[in-house]
Amino acid sequence: MIDEKNIFDEVLLKNGFMLNYSKTQEAAFSKNNVFRVKDSFKECLICMDMAIDKQTLKDLEAHKESIFICLERSLDTTMKWNLKHLLGDKLIAF
Repeated sequence: MIDEKNIFDEVLLKNGFMLNYSKTQEAAFSKNNVFRVKDSFKECLICMDMAIDKQTLKDLEAHKESIFICLERSLDTTMKWNLKHLLGDKLIAF
């Protein structure tokens, strides 16, 4: 069985975060589990759900300044384009 914390650690390490990060669930997102992750140097929003809901895309409009990390397979082509348009280089889909 894959441990969710290990996946978070791997994704965050690959994106330049330190292992002493803090993770809190963002209540503003009702359709997906979105977490705010912070370490001493960086901050981002991250969602490891297998599908991103359209409401989450709307909710992200209030967080345009944040880096958003998600699974590539959780986005269809239209949603990926919309997120890229909204967030630019702050979208990290892997």
